[in-house]
Amino acid sequence: MNFLAHFALAGEDEGLLLGNFMADFMNGNDHLEYPHPIRKGVEMHRFIDFYTDSHEVFRKSKRLLKPYRHYSGVILDVFYDHFLAKNWSELFDVSYEDFIAKTYHTLSLNNDRLPLSAQKPLKSMVYYDWLYHYQYIDGIERVLEGMTKRTKYNSQMNESIYELVKHYEAFNDDFMLFWKDIYSETNKYRITV
Repeated sequence: MNFLAHFALAGEDEGLLLGNFMADFMNGNDHLEYPHPIRKGVEMHRFIDFYTDSHEVFRKSKRLLKPYRHYSGVILDVFYDHFLAKNWSELFDVSYEDFIAKTYHTLSLNNDRLPLSAQKPLKSMVYYDWLYHYQYIDGIERVLEGMTKRTKYNSQMNESIYELVKHYEAFNDDFMLFWKDIYSETNKYRITV
């Protein structure tokens, strides 16, 4: 799962949100230096990543991206964020726009608590409004183009947009099945904070 899913799964808890964002910018046990709610958010993020990669529905979706080999999981994380944005009103009571605004506000207010390596991506995320654009195919295409530019080898991840369009309903159906499971499995983090 990409940024949006991690944020959505964090629920209303600020520490879980921060930890879920920070986790991609931490190594090993770096998170142990932070207060309990943030540590719990980092642990939640790592659980989400592990659970996602091992889930049969996610692996089924990955097979539709076979030409992209080891990049298929990364691509699918972005695709699933797109379907989360597209299906938001079916899954949550809060509007997508309000959720995005609150998320950006919370992360920005806590910018000084973030690892330095997370501060620049946060600034870009807010400035270019990544989360808002996840709901559109051209927004996903821009994300994939940016990822392609940052890979060491010619990953051609940007070309996977054609697979998104071609298998749109199949990806959407898989996402909706997967979301029920991941949301249920992460309840333990939202409840025990």
